[in-house]
This record gives sequence, C-alpha cells and structure tokens, in this order.
Amino acid sequence: MKKLTLLILSSFLFTACLAAGPDIPPPGEETEEIPEIMDADIATDIVEEEATEEEATEKETTEEETTEEEITEEETTEEESTEEEVVEEETTEAAEAEYITYTKETYDSLIGQSAVVLYFHANWCPLCVQLEQNITENLADFPKGSKILEVDFDEELGLRQEYGITVQATLLTLSADGEVIEKLSNPSNEDLIAAIEKTL
Repeated sequence: MKKLTLLILSSFLFTACLAAGPDIPPPGEETEEIPEIMDADIATDIVEEEATEEEATEKETTEEETTEEEITEEETTEEESTEEEVVEEETTEAAEAEYITYTKETYDSLIGQSAVVLYFHANWCPLCVQLEQNITENLADFPKGSKILEVDFDEELGLRQEYGITVQATLLTLSADGEVIEKLSNPSNEDLIAAIEKTL
C-alpha cells in the first residue's frame, strides 16, 4: 500500500515538474545558438560605414544628374546655334530681287551701300508701264539681291537733274559705291539683267 502511494506521489510530482519547467529538447536535436551581444563600438562603426556608403551613392547620383544636365544644355545650345546658322544661310540665299517705289529715305539707305537700279518711270508713258510689267512679272529671273527703285519722272526733278535724265523709261545701274555703271533706255529684261550683273 505504501509503495503504491509513493508511486502515485512520484508520478504526480514528475508531472508537475514537467508542466512548470522549461522545455528540454530531446537528445540529438540542435538548438538555436543564442547570438552574442554586439560590442557598442563595432555597432557604431557599422552604422557610420553604412551612412558613408549612402552619402557616396547620393553624391555619385547627383554628379551623374549634373553631368547629364550639362550635356543636354550643350547639345541644346549647339542645336540652336546650328538652326540659327541654317536660318541665316537660307535668308541670305533667299534674298530675291526687289522692285521698290522711290522714297528719299529708301534712296539714302541704298545709294553707296548696295548696287541699285534707278528706273525713271511715268504713269502716262505706255513704254514705262509695259517695262514695269515685264520686270515685276519676271522678277525671279533677276539676280538675287537686285534692287530696282522706281523713281517718279515728273515729281523727282532734282534727281533727274543730278543724273542728267531727260527721257522717261530710262534706267541707270549704280554700283555699291554709287557710281553710275550703265544708262539704258527702255531695255529688254535680258539687257537689264546683263547690266545689273556688272554691278554685283
């Protein structure tokens, strides 16, 4: 009877100890290693290294972005310069012949600056009207940069006297320095073009 009581008691105590105590892993099973506590100085060094690496990465990124912006700006500037040069060339090449009504301001701006033709024209003169039509309708055939200035024969008496003009439908070709190169009376377009080419 005593043995039975002791056995029951022992069994009860063993069960209570198992319930209260920590789990002990069965033999042969590996347990997780408890990590060692890292030294505070080492931890600080690691954090600083990581921060330095991040700063270096950010700096490299910023430098790359700056370089890309500079390259883009240079390319844009070069493209704009090229476009401006092309526009200037096209403008220069596209300077067609001009048929201009005389004004003193226009005359003063042209004489001595560029080659010009003075055309002494009268509205009542059939030859003048026909010659004007021939010129204006075929202006594209004239040398580029040609300037034909239509002078009113009746109004501009002072200019007529200066150049010794006595008959309407008379044209004078002048060089860029204002020198009279040729005097023509009711010329064909071919003769006028040839005379203009001598002044250019």
